[in-house]
Amino acid sequence: MPSLPASEPIDIEVARIRELSRSGRYLEALDAAGTLALIAPYHRDVLYLTAANQRCVNKIPEALETLERLEQHHPRFSLLYQERGYCYTTLRDAVRAIEAFQRGVTLNPALMLSWVMLERLYRMTGDGNSATTAAAHVTALNGRAPEVVRAGGLASDGELAAAERILRACLRNAETDIEALWLLARIERQNNILAAAETHLEAVLRLAPHHRSARLDYVRTLIDRQKYPQAHEAVNSLLTLEPGNTDFLSLYGVTCVGLGRYEPAIGVYRQLIAASPGSSNLLVALGHCLKSVGQPREAIDAYRRAAAS
Repeated sequence: MPSLPASEPIDIEVARIRELSRSGRYLEALDAAGTLALIAPYHRDVLYLTAANQRCVNKIPEALETLERLEQHHPRFSLLYQERGYCYTTLRDAVRAIEAFQRGVTLNPALMLSWVMLERLYRMTGDGNSATTAAAHVTALNGRAPEVVRAGGLASDGELAAAERILRACLRNAETDIEALWLLARIERQNNILAAAETHLEAVLRLAPHHRSARLDYVRTLIDRQKYPQAHEAVNSLLTLEPGNTDFLSLYGVTCVGLGRYEPAIGVYRQLIAASPGSSNLLVALGHCLKSVGQPREAIDAYRRAAAS
């Protein structure tokens, strides 16, 4: 099997292929990607660049086939769905294009080009409300520093170290950038650096008290740190604003359990299960609470329902 020279590791060759694509040398890029695929057949960026360049030379069926292989090995890579959306747009299949772009922005809300395409496709298909929503996302992303948007995209695709480097560089120049602080805190929480995440989320909430997502992450971080009294107080304030919010209710249940208040947790879990009867996680949580208050039969029933769901 061929191998790359020691001076050309895969990431350097991938960068060269990317540059060929940017300069419109699609056939050269495809040839280089094909050579690299012999050595790294399942490499995420090799498959992605192959598909992108296949589309650019109008080999749409081949591009879609490459994207299928990419999805098999890297199903949470958001750019594959954006590329699939472009392929279906070329084929004038608006329904599948919308589905692909929507999957991409669900995984990675920072995909600016996918939001732009969604706005166009929604307007073309007469879905004005969805077009307005997509346009609002485009406006929001345009209002952020490009480096922060890029870091958000990298983080969504699992490239946490690269995203963190960008965010820390941004914060050296703009230490009160709310989105940069929030994204950095989310990365720290994913990396289990909980004290730093809590500190950065508190900074966000001082600057933007109504940042809903940051407040949710703050509650989750407090729970992770087993600071249940503070988490309980914080989630109560959220429920005052949105009493029926299922995310808030679920966190309220967790904080009640953490404080040993099983009865209110049972009430919350029953309420949530009524709305989502197939949720095994909620049923297990209910079972644990019922067992804790001396109701073993009811607990066993909840566990059985969880196992069957």
